[in-house]
Amino acid sequence: ASAHGWHMVKTRRVFLHLRSGSLPSSPTLLVLEVRSFDFFRLGLTEVHSTAPGIAHLKGRQYQSLGQAAQELQAELFGRDSGYCDYMREYVAYCISSFSGAWDAHLGKGTRNVVLHGERFESSFSPGLLNTYVELAPDSLVPGGRWVAAGDLLPLVQVSVPDAS
Repeated sequence: ASAHGWHMVKTRRVFLHLRSGSLPSSPTLLVLEVRSFDFFRLGLTEVHSTAPGIAHLKGRQYQSLGQAAQELQAELFGRDSGYCDYMREYVAYCISSFSGAWDAHLGKGTRNVVLHGERFESSFSPGLLNTYVELAPDSLVPGGRWVAAGDLLPLVQVSVPDAS
């Protein structure tokens, strides 16, 4: 797909956290690195780091973020735990300038996606034009914000030319 006409979020590396709750103090269970990403496609994914009790998962690779999320959901919470809405449940710790445009556009679009044979709406951010964010593997840098994975889409490598 051509970048022309697309507004997109740009980054160098994609780290997504599965946290045990939504409070700022909620601990992270594991961090995935999405090594291959292009607009709405989140491909090859690896377990980057984990909480101490599940360290055996570190380094595991999956064909896509979706596959990683489902297999890890079953491993962590049991086969009967249902499906993981990974675009909402996985979050990124974003470091950026966070202008007014960021707040105005983040997660304001919706698109229909089909997961596990069911169609539902997923938010994305069509208005974040050529916005650069750093997605950190931890939340140590002050001033960052937790953002749902879906709200960062479309996501591209920083080297992709700006949309006009």
